[in-house]
Amino acid sequence: MSAAGRYSMLQTAAAALGVLLATDRVGFVWFIAAVVFEWVFTNGPVKLLFRRERPDASDVVAMLPGWLHPPRSSSFPSGHSSAAAFATVIWWSWSPLAGVIALLLTLAMGASRIIIRAHHRTDVAAGLIWGAGLAFVALALLGNRLPT
Repeated sequence: MSAAGRYSMLQTAAAALGVLLATDRVGFVWFIAAVVFEWVFTNGPVKLLFRRERPDASDVVAMLPGWLHPPRSSSFPSGHSSAAAFATVIWWSWSPLAGVIALLLTLAMGASRIIIRAHHRTDVAAGLIWGAGLAFVALALLGNRLPT
């Protein structure tokens, strides 16, 4: 889950699939733009405000595959959790079924970030709240441009 959430790849891939398969392609392009904005904003200026140290993961790092290197950026808030919550709220506004599936994936994403000790629990909780809040702002600003 941690690898799939890197750079919001999972959310962007789902939106790209919508661009290819849906009738409202322009709406999915707006969704991709919103996901990219959320990722850049959260992992840039927001993380720079806090600069929290990540948990000690020295005992876990040896068990991780080489491609899943420990992150070096600020720990607070969790960008993975933020992006997942952002997409979940928007998908839920389109379809409760999609929202439930996304919610389960979001919870798994947050748990994976704690398990591999990339984040403290409070980083994940803050990321979930922050991402959901940004999604409500995006829905208010772009609601008529996002797919229905």
